[in-house]
Amino acid sequence: MTRTTFLRSPRSKRGSVLFIVIVLITFITTLILKENIRLSSKITFIEMEFLKLRAYINCLNGVNFSINRYLTSHTRNQVELLEGVNKKFDPRFFLDGSTIELPMDKLEGKTGTIFLQFQDYSGLLNFSKNPGILLMRFIESIAVDERKTGKTSIIIDSILDWQDEDEFPRPNGAESEFYLRAGGFGPANRLISSPEELLLIRGIDQDIYRKAAHLIDFSADYRGLNPNTIPKELLRIFDGLSERTINELINQRRQQPFRNIADLKTRVKYNFSPFGNIFRFIQSNCTYITVKAEMAPGKFYFIKLKFRKKEGRPDIKVVKGKQILQPIDFEKEISAHHILEKYFAVENWEEGVEDSAGNR
Repeated sequence: MTRTTFLRSPRSKRGSVLFIVIVLITFITTLILKENIRLSSKITFIEMEFLKLRAYINCLNGVNFSINRYLTSHTRNQVELLEGVNKKFDPRFFLDGSTIELPMDKLEGKTGTIFLQFQDYSGLLNFSKNPGILLMRFIESIAVDERKTGKTSIIIDSILDWQDEDEFPRPNGAESEFYLRAGGFGPANRLISSPEELLLIRGIDQDIYRKAAHLIDFSADYRGLNPNTIPKELLRIFDGLSERTINELINQRRQQPFRNIADLKTRVKYNFSPFGNIFRFIQSNCTYITVKAEMAPGKFYFIKLKFRKKEGRPDIKVVKGKQILQPIDFEKEISAHHILEKYFAVENWEEGVEDSAGNR
């Protein structure tokens, strides 16, 4: 028997070696790419945490600045900011929830930009104690899609059923039987105590809650609305009040706060008579301050606090029977928290991250 031996050509050997080299290169490249992706995700996370920390520090600086200005220049419906802070905006800051953009380089060389809002409690709606036409107008103004489909009556009736003590649902409302079938809790059979409670009520979803939360407050016994501090969004609850008239009202109160209903009717072309009994031209002793700082495009860190002025504040001294406001040396104060505890009773301090639409 003859054995035949087949010898591989040099070209065949080179092809095999090349194939092995390509496989090894591909394998090594894959490992490198995976490691780069892993490292990149870690770097991205670290970068985001750094940006979050920087935004948080800017917010704290903004809170400190806001409290300083509030204490030293708060008069009637406005707070005076530093002259020339930003020429695009009025140097006064009004207590009506309007927003001002403040470059941090105006504050002792700090960098970045913050967005400030002051809101006096007297301009917010407490419809749990005024459940009539104000509740209806408010729901219709924020629940736009529901208004188109005729579902606002479900929300309104359900809110009223949530607060009353009986078990007889209104035509479009909901009592215990409805909530038990839905596997939820309710009704409370008492006045609503917080904006978050709205999410438990039939017909109210996250979108409606987000639009309503910053315009309402149920925590204090204030039954009226102050036309000098009502936010622009809330002015839309007044039926027939056009955007032009709303802007006119805002401009008028910024020049000079309205003194009474007669003054309001004289200076603004709108019949406010039906709402005369709900207007109170009195500023409250409770204020919200919101400070936002951008972390990344469309992402903001925010701090929102609610505080009341303390009785017998240490910056006010009585001299010969007269109250005299003492200058505050903020350089000696430890922090924004310390200042708040010293001069105010803080009722709420909230902070976190949200997008440009207010979603958290």
